[in-house]
Amino acid sequence: ARLVRITASPVVEGHEGPAREVQHTQPDGAVLVLNDVTDAVRAAERLQHEATHDALTGLPNRVTLAQLFETALARARAQDEQLALLFIDLDRLKRINDSLGHHEGDAVLQRMAERLRHACGDATALVRWGGDEFVALVPDRPDRHLSEATAQAIIAAVGAGLELADLQVHCSCSIGIALAPEQGDSLDTLLTQADAALRRAKLHGGGRHAHSASAAARLPDAPGWSRGPQTLENRLRRALVEGSLEL
Repeated sequence: ARLVRITASPVVEGHEGPAREVQHTQPDGAVLVLNDVTDAVRAAERLQHEATHDALTGLPNRVTLAQLFETALARARAQDEQLALLFIDLDRLKRINDSLGHHEGDAVLQRMAERLRHACGDATALVRWGGDEFVALVPDRPDRHLSEATAQAIIAAVGAGLELADLQVHCSCSIGIALAPEQGDSLDTLLTQADAALRRAKLHGGGRHAHSASAAARLPDAPGWSRGPQTLENRLRRALVEGSLEL
């Protein structure tokens, strides 16, 4: 299909009246000029898409996050829901880049972005924040069931192994969650809250999600607050030093 711009110029024949004034009649026809603007329009659309989407994954980029956030927040308010902002970070991408190269690391990012799309579903806006970080905007009920379920689904999807360069590669991700309007209704505030929660999840070993501090205080069973993983890591390190591991 081609896109065409049409310019029409009417053709009107006149005649002289009694006072020698030109009297115009109805148009006798028109001159049509057609210009093929397909390439120009598609070039403009391509530039617009490149400005608002990530070239590697095809996801919207951080430039569009503010607009997506305002739209999602307005919808959540209209439906008397909360809006959960999930800050997602892939835990082991740097290790893959260092061992297999950035080309393979990019391939992992593309695969992970596709998994994130499926795990988030159609109701969630997903953005590549940059590097190995993503942001998801999840509409949720006051009981936080959907944001919790989405975080669990993302962690499970990312954690599934994948074949890469004849190797079985395993990834994991950490997720920080902040809620609007409970923790605020500005994007910057929620990003700060979610980033702090993300760091907490990583400190507990990664591969888990954590709520921002104010939300976690209301969630006694919230994942990510157990000392178990850190305790296990400490015991394993001590066992390595003492040579007390047995096959």
